[in-house]
Amino acid sequence: MQQSILAALKAEFPGLSIRENVPWREVTSLKAGGTIPVLAEPGDDIVLAPLLHFCHNRHIPVLVLGNGSNTVGADALPEALVLRLNHGNFVRICFARDRIVAGAGVRWKDFVRTCAEHGFGGLAPLAGIPGQVGGLLMMNAGAHGAAISDFLYEVCGFDRTGESCSLMKDELRWEYRHTSIPAGTVVTAAIFKLPPAAPDEQERITGELRNRGTTQPGGLNAGCFFRNAGNESAGKLIDEAGCKGLTVGDATVSDLHANFILNRGHATAQDVLELMIQVRRKVAEHAGIYLKPEVCFADPEALKKFYAAVPAPRISLSPDSPLRTILRNIGYEIAAPEDEADLTIAKCPVAPLSEYSCGLWLKEMISAKK
Repeated sequence: MQQSILAALKAEFPGLSIRENVPWREVTSLKAGGTIPVLAEPGDDIVLAPLLHFCHNRHIPVLVLGNGSNTVGADALPEALVLRLNHGNFVRICFARDRIVAGAGVRWKDFVRTCAEHGFGGLAPLAGIPGQVGGLLMMNAGAHGAAISDFLYEVCGFDRTGESCSLMKDELRWEYRHTSIPAGTVVTAAIFKLPPAAPDEQERITGELRNRGTTQPGGLNAGCFFRNAGNESAGKLIDEAGCKGLTVGDATVSDLHANFILNRGHATAQDVLELMIQVRRKVAEHAGIYLKPEVCFADPEALKKFYAAVPAPRISLSPDSPLRTILRNIGYEIAAPEDEADLTIAKCPVAPLSEYSCGLWLKEMISAKK
């Protein structure tokens, strides 16, 4: 960031916590990447709104960082302001009858336990998900067939100009690891509606946390790196493709759970990205399924590089084809009528296909066409 803009930022917001050259190791669980040029940490909406307006007027890109538990840092970040909502009003929980308000910076594990202590339940299956409320909402995090959106009532935040917004749950579309919360929205709080806690609510939470600890690796990681392909477990697909132990630099695929990439100490963001690309390629070659990332990238170019390195085939289908949902689940692109396609499917198989069998079927068809 230009020193003149940085000076203006400090002058405009004298009480704002602003740090320069902050290592990604300090703010992410994976601890990969170089340094953050400028990190700002407002404590309430009164500061956040004009801060967003300031950045919008000066065309300064804003990257919102939560707990950093599912984020791959950047080796070199272009001019941008990294925003972290991790104290003040953003880490408060308020209870009002059957509604609970949680700031975006509240750690999810703390939220689940605090709700149980106040007589609210239902969240035990989700207790082990790492991260903060805001980040989990943006990706509609879930586990065991449940998702955070199942318990949501309303989302509060700001757009990138600093204008406040409030969205009811039913105004949004909620899908697997996806929500239609408008791009650029900075979530500041969420309102939840929860059922009464079960008598053994705390025991259920403790059991889920214990189970996570025994089935998932510790160390430096960012949680699950890839989304499941519909009903197919990404970890199982990666394991079957022979990727356990696959290594690039100091980044390696876990031997305990294949959907985890570990930083052995000094992995760069490029190491992690290259390893993810290799995993996507090997799974595609093995099963015909093109895995999509579940983690977020600080580098705005990283996701483009990921998809460009191993592009998914483009499939032409009839508008009413029953394969559309399955193809999206396994990462294929649906070609528009005017676009060139790698494969045209005029007739679907008589028997219903699973995601796994569909991937193998498409792989063979595309290979035969070549």
